[in-house]
Amino acid sequence: MKTLKLIGNCSFFFLGIFGFILSLIYGYYHFFVHNTTIGTNYISDQVPIDLVERADDLTSEEIEYYENRVLFEVNYFSNAKENGKQVSELNLSYFTDTSLTVNSCRATGMQHIGKLKKPVSIPVGSEDEADEFVSDSYYYYDTVDMISYNGGRIGTQLNRDEEFIIKIDNKPYLLQLTGYKKSTSGWWIFKSTHTLYYTWSSVFYDVMQAVKTNSFGTGDNYLTVDLSKYFTLKKYDETSGKFKKDDSVDIIKTYAVLKFHYDENGLNKASQSLFGQIKCDRSYGMETDIDTTYWQERLNYTLTESSKYLDNNVFEFRYSEVYKGYFISLTMDLKELFAELPKVKIFIDINLESQYLIDNNINIVGIDYNAFEYCELDTFKIVGTSQTLHILDRAFFDTELKTFKYSNGLVLDISNTSFNNENMEVVVI
Repeated sequence: MKTLKLIGNCSFFFLGIFGFILSLIYGYYHFFVHNTTIGTNYISDQVPIDLVERADDLTSEEIEYYENRVLFEVNYFSNAKENGKQVSELNLSYFTDTSLTVNSCRATGMQHIGKLKKPVSIPVGSEDEADEFVSDSYYYYDTVDMISYNGGRIGTQLNRDEEFIIKIDNKPYLLQLTGYKKSTSGWWIFKSTHTLYYTWSSVFYDVMQAVKTNSFGTGDNYLTVDLSKYFTLKKYDETSGKFKKDDSVDIIKTYAVLKFHYDENGLNKASQSLFGQIKCDRSYGMETDIDTTYWQERLNYTLTESSKYLDNNVFEFRYSEVYKGYFISLTMDLKELFAELPKVKIFIDINLESQYLIDNNINIVGIDYNAFEYCELDTFKIVGTSQTLHILDRAFFDTELKTFKYSNGLVLDISNTSFNNENMEVVVI
């Protein structure tokens, strides 16, 4: 009896100590650890948007002031009048060295065709993977000597790793997308923290929202926005020849100016684009449009891992260092094609052990972020032997998917936002 009493007293003693330690940990995180965005010397500190006067009414001095602080040039054709294509574009001018001369001036930008959807911040297994991420929902262009082109992997990569030399009051600064946010789930000692990294897609969406909702309306104007949660700046130190953080810089607080063109019409010709191209086609709009409504009725498409469209793969395969395998998604071209043909049924049939994947050394480990988002799928089928299949955020969001089939040997690791169709039928085969 004494032994049991002693054990009980010891247990209460150690539980008390354990509880005290947990209380200290909770107190520390509650009062001292806060979710912040990386960086110092943010571009702008205005909240949230400052619309300047009508561009036509500005004096030459005012126009020069804003022109010297333009960070992005923006084109937005909303197609509210349904007489063309909805197109949104963003272009960033920068320099290749600290001389800030005309010869070192370049530009890089991104173009989206169709309705713009709010992107999801990337929750990945490593910061390196997030820094290398480039969304396939856009066309990308570099501009040199007034000539724009899509350079693919030899072009500028609009990801978190890329750094740009920009000019503020004739001095060089280094601009980089570094923003992120923390999210927590669970309760008390069972809480878990996730890091969500902002991407250039996030910047693009917020910029377009600012232009779309401006009170001036359509036309050409300037807009000063707060992008502080996204970017950091580093000031160039001439003595060391390096870029350094400098908390004393004030001019950057009013630097992030958008020069925008907002139009309720749709875009009809490549010449209306900032890049002189639509979908990398400089002749867009020159040919006569063909009425294709007669063949849009009840067309069925069955896509496999080896399917091609105009000699191009219909699927993208993105390699992940974290998962040591590839994530599959539908290409941007196919998403746009199906968006223009709303009266179709799409069937996806993926074999994880097909000869095509074996021959190309592709081991699929999951369905990528936004892989089929907004595509009207009828049936998705995936077969394979024992393995874990990761289905990432918004992979099947707003697809109206009716049937999801998978092999009983597959273990599904599904994100909370992968699906939003409550009427979907799940079949194990």
